[in-house]
Amino acid sequence: MHKQTQAQPTTHAISDSLPNSLPTQMTSIGDSHQGTISLYIQGRNLPLKLEPDAHIVLGRRDTPDDTFVTVDLTPADGRRLGVSRRHAVIHMAGDTITVEDLGSSNGTFINDERLTPGQPAPLLSGDKLRLGKLVIMFVYYFPQPPRSRLG
Repeated sequence: MHKQTQAQPTTHAISDSLPNSLPTQMTSIGDSHQGTISLYIQGRNLPLKLEPDAHIVLGRRDTPDDTFVTVDLTPADGRRLGVSRRHAVIHMAGDTITVEDLGSSNGTFINDERLTPGQPAPLLSGDKLRLGKLVIMFVYYFPQPPRSRLG
């Protein structure tokens, strides 16, 4: 298979139908199989699902054609809750996921520990990610490897 080397930027908007409940099964990354990143946003019902190999910038869009933000948190009351325009970025490299604060005004936190701006920190499935006062549960699902019929 040929893998595309440069992906087109995609901005994900948070819909009004988005979580107060979390899935019962949460797994951590540690398997090389392709999976799904889900962001469960406080007060919403459904997760926002993203491609796991994406460079994911969390923030608020200035204009409809703003391509610097991958996930626009404005509809999740991001402005009132202290989300900066370009607040944080989630990176995936191999089987490691990190999050980095981009110099936000109100800080980025993992499980209530404030991140140092510009310093990537490990992000695990089930971690509570807080941007200002907006809480997001980060979940990474990966498929089970196929079972071999050979003994």
